[in-house]
Formats: sequence, C-alpha cells, structure tokens
Amino acid sequence: MTLTIEDAIPSCISAVEIAPVPEGRKEIAAECMFPATFPGFQGHFPNKPLLPGIIQLASVRIIVEQATGTNLTAKSYTGTKFKLPIEPGQQVAIHISIEPSPHAIQGKFKIRSTAKKIISSGSFAFSAHQE
Repeated sequence: MTLTIEDAIPSCISAVEIAPVPEGRKEIAAECMFPATFPGFQGHFPNKPLLPGIIQLASVRIIVEQATGTNLTAKSYTGTKFKLPIEPGQQVAIHISIEPSPHAIQGKFKIRSTAKKIISSGSFAFSAHQE
C-alpha cells in the first residue's frame, strides 16, 4: 500500500511538546525530518529534491491537529515566507503559537534549521473539519 503525502507527514514528526500559556494560548514545539524516501520529494525537483512549501504548511496544520485533538481545515495562510530549502534527511524544528478564537484556531509558525536559521514563517487560521 502506498501512502499519500498527507498520510506520510505524521511519521516525519517527532518530539511534539505543548506548553499552555495564559488566556488559552498554546506554544507547540516539534521536531521533523523528512527522509529521502518521503513521497513529497518526488519530482520536486529532479536531481535536487526540496520539500515543497505546501508540505511545510500541511505539517504545521497536522502538528496543530495533534496538539488540539481536532481535525482541521486550513482557512488561510498569510505573510508566509519561504527563505531556505528543506532537503531530504534535514532535521528541522517547528515552533507554533496558537490562539483559539470563536470560529478558528489561529496563530503563527516558524520552521528553523538546526543552526537556528529561519527556513519559513507565517500566520495561519484553521477551522474544525466538517465531515
């Protein structure tokens, strides 16, 4: 059985830590490593694989789902900047700050290299997934 990219992302996420802070906010930290066999590298780009930005954004959503226990749908991503590439086997740290609101979970994220350089960052709004 072949996993979809969406189904393969959780296996790349480890060490998720959640720290509650005042007023219902949460700080989330996670470590991620996408191996060379990760399906998201296929075709992006031949002979120089890089993790697509859309997979970085999906990883943020999946980490927030794990932290909140809620299936989420992305409503928006704003101010997103992709500054450095993520290569196969590269370890990255994802820091997420979320604030619940009446109709969404919103917050900010930063993905950093082990050298603490910002790879990508931005803001998001997610809503509970309606089935």
